[in-house]
Amino acid sequence: MANVSLSSTPNGQMPFRIAYASRSAGKNTPTRMAQIAAEAARDNLPQSISGVIVHEKGINLQWLEGQATDVCELMARISTDHRHKDVTVLEAGWIPRRRYANWPMHLIRPTLDNVSFKPPITSLGEMPCSPDAAEAAFDALATMHGYETQQNNKTEPVSAALFLSGLIAADGLALVEFPAETLNNLPARAALVDQTCKLLGQSWKDDTMSSFEIGLALAELNRTWHNAGRIVEPADPNREICVVVPPGSNEIIGSIIKSDLIRASGASVHQVIESDWASITKALAIGEQSPIIVAGPRVGLDGDADRAHALANRLQSWYPGREVYLGGRAGGALSLWPDRLGLSAADKGPMRAESVKWLALAAIASIAESHQVHH
Repeated sequence: MANVSLSSTPNGQMPFRIAYASRSAGKNTPTRMAQIAAEAARDNLPQSISGVIVHEKGINLQWLEGQATDVCELMARISTDHRHKDVTVLEAGWIPRRRYANWPMHLIRPTLDNVSFKPPITSLGEMPCSPDAAEAAFDALATMHGYETQQNNKTEPVSAALFLSGLIAADGLALVEFPAETLNNLPARAALVDQTCKLLGQSWKDDTMSSFEIGLALAELNRTWHNAGRIVEPADPNREICVVVPPGSNEIIGSIIKSDLIRASGASVHQVIESDWASITKALAIGEQSPIIVAGPRVGLDGDADRAHALANRLQSWYPGREVYLGGRAGGALSLWPDRLGLSAADKGPMRAESVKWLALAAIASIAESHQVHH
């Protein structure tokens, strides 16, 4: 597929997204689904709509993003399309940036690991797919999109191996710098850290670097990130998030980068770095009901992953009414966290698509877009 860039909407406004689930009305063969996706890609390109569709066990998950009027008008057609039934809107609203900018419509058919499509029972009756399962699927696909985009990019991506060699060679005095092209691009800088930590993790697994050497590289990476500039707390935060580092963790770089990405999205971050359980619970009391992210490891030395998993389970039992997320390499790319939290924040519960007056919503969205403030 051509590398189509739709990083913003045509008029420069924030993109609007709708995520929905449906059941296929009748049997859709792989050939038929590929044809549907190809037709959607062809029709979406002129309207600068991008997104992804998952077809699994007779269930469709689709994410649409673009200008609000165009997305709502498309959703109006989908909600009455005879090929769908039980069309259920999972999430809708504006997002800071597109997740699938290079996919006018991309079809995914293979089974997604660790994603259950077992329909839940709600006040709406049996839903095609739970919002949690959809969120996990869309997170996985956003990671896939990022990798594929990097592979198809005509410009050479920043070499994580070259960057890592600089970190290893640093003597604690010479300052390693992030590549210039990432300095004003926080997600790109976070992606480079992801790749670097992956290389460090592989070196640990292959026993080509000692834990001491990896620790020094992580310390230098931490120093380099701070030197590139941290994101300050927003003056008028739209949300509060707690980021907790497990006691005894060898890695803190992931918690620092998550905090910067979340603050850049407009939320306030309360970082908790305490050495005992009593101090952690006292610190978390400040955030009351705010979501908690346990900062798991991105390299994974000496049981860091086990410590993070145990802390996440303990916090979930202590605070059953709060959202608890497990970060780290298993939690997905660093740059996805603001979008992932935005999904949870915007989630007002699923609703049947036919109950929405889509064309009226498109008109309202058009007015709202004209009043969006850009920074």
